[in-house]
Amino acid sequence: MQAEDVDVLEATVERAGSAESTDSTSQATHAEVRVWRFTSSGVHPERSLHAEDGHPQSGEVVWVDLSDYRASELEDVANQLGLDPAGVAAALAPWQRPGVTAFRDHALVDASVLDLAEETLRIHANEMDCFIGETFVITAHSRTLPFIDLIIERAEGNADLVREDPAYLLYILLDELIDTFAHTAEELDRMVEALEDRALLSDDRDFLNTLVRYKRFVYSVNRLVAQHGFLFHGLLRPDFPFVSGESVEGYFTALNERANEVAGVFDETRQEMRGTFDIYMSSVAHRTNGIMKTLTMISILVLPATAIFGFFGTNFVQLPFFGTAGFIFMLLLLVLLTAGQLMFFRTRGWLN
Repeated sequence: MQAEDVDVLEATVERAGSAESTDSTSQATHAEVRVWRFTSSGVHPERSLHAEDGHPQSGEVVWVDLSDYRASELEDVANQLGLDPAGVAAALAPWQRPGVTAFRDHALVDASVLDLAEETLRIHANEMDCFIGETFVITAHSRTLPFIDLIIERAEGNADLVREDPAYLLYILLDELIDTFAHTAEELDRMVEALEDRALLSDDRDFLNTLVRYKRFVYSVNRLVAQHGFLFHGLLRPDFPFVSGESVEGYFTALNERANEVAGVFDETRQEMRGTFDIYMSSVAHRTNGIMKTLTMISILVLPATAIFGFFGTNFVQLPFFGTAGFIFMLLLLVLLTAGQLMFFRTRGWLN
């Protein structure tokens, strides 16, 4: 295997923190900050979090969404809403595993949004940071969330629940994230089924290399999804107060159960991928056995002929069968022995 092939096999995952992007120009051209204020009179979209009235009033909840943002934009929001500097530094740091970090009056929830490129077998793991407090929710990510419109629609349709407890907005966000994981699991399952069909019939020498790449692709996705188990378990800890309200605690319990179910689907897909690998290896072994059987039968058919030719080719004078009659006898003997061997092979089922 050449060196460039090894690089392709190993470089399957690209991780990006919420303040960085795999596209070097995105931060300069697509930075976007959006604000929604949930009040008793409804949901009010705003262009920015104004300094004079940025902090939510009593009975209000503010949701700030930063996409492809610059560090200064998150720092401005953090100053207005009183975020812990350690949490802001963690959000601005490179990619980190999904998890939950609690501060004095708010918490930081880290998750990964997966963008799969099946054509190149690359995985873009984009970090999504979510700050949640008693009156605000801040979501920060390097790329626009593929399900942001669904989150907005559900949040506006359940504005009273969000205003009562902002953890409900966090539930919506994580629920949509799990939904994308479920769709990804379906796509991977379809991909593995197609590979199984190819594994049974393919005799391409490069297929093994392709199969190894797909195997690492599936395993990498499985690991990235499985890491979220720590996140959902952390949200249900008794000492984590931000989702312990009676109105939302049941939602997060159901969310954890659904996350476990989706993780189980990914694990099954990984097992299917391993089975596909075994199917291919068994198919190769079966074809190899067929080739060896054919070569063995040819050797057995040629062996009597070799012995007969050796006998009649002995260089001594006045041997029996010397002449035309002996030559005809030799040919008949070769035909009868070969036919007898083929009949024997057929009765044993070796010619199938």
